[in-house]
Amino acid sequence: MTRWVVIGISRDIEFDLRNDLFAHLETLSYSYYQRMRTGDIMARVTNDLNAVRMLMGPAIMYSANTFVFNRRSAVVHGAQQSPADLVCVSAAADCERHHSVFRTTHSRTL
Repeated sequence: MTRWVVIGISRDIEFDLRNDLFAHLETLSYSYYQRMRTGDIMARVTNDLNAVRMLMGPAIMYSANTFVFNRRSAVVHGAQQSPADLVCVSAAADCERHHSVFRTTHSRTL
């Protein structure tokens, strides 16, 4: 199911990119088409857009998976919080505070 949705979304993105590229190609001057070979233009329209589609499918899928799993792990972790977790969080906040004070003080001396 997920694969089917990702493939559909990546095809929609490819369709939009192809239409945008065609609209741009229509605005180019006659001299551009005299300089560029037809095969080069066609290769960009077909192969390069297909490569972008092949990249966008997994990128969308992995981004969605990362978002879902991060939220799910935060919920599970929140349900299992212990006092040691609070100590780690407060220590990290103290480190950040000390680092910002050091950075501000150090930048004044330079």
